Amino acid sequence: MIEIMKGLSDENRLRLFYLLSKGEFCVCEIEVLLGMSQTNVSRHLSKLRHSGLIQSQKDAQWVHYKLSTAFMLSHGDFAESLLKHLEEEVAIVEDMRRLDNYRRLALNCTDITNDRERVTQQIKG
Repeated sequence: MIEIMKGLSDENRLRLFYLLSKGEFCVCEIEVLLGMSQTNVSRHLSKLRHSGLIQSQKDAQWVHYKLSTAFMLSHGDFAESLLKHLEEEVAIVEDMRRLDNYRRLALNCTDITNDRERVTQQIKG
């Protein structure tokens, strides 16, 4: 449990954890949705993976991340409680607004790769 708490001991990692509770995302999507640099996203994803909170899967040139199935099976009640407490945090509310726009516009990794600035502007609403 100590490694889990270390993994969650940063606002950006909590935001990542919350985002990944909404589905599977690649690094480029996470960057745009959370407004973070690739380096920052990768560093936080590494810590979450090391803590056993998330898992990854390579798909062609993209690596997709999601909450760890093993973590959810063994700590699902904890995760659900944490997610419930996080849902009203200002940063997370804003992240979820961008995610809603991203999904409503049916954007994807290819759109981000082709024109990151346009996608960023579109999801800001």
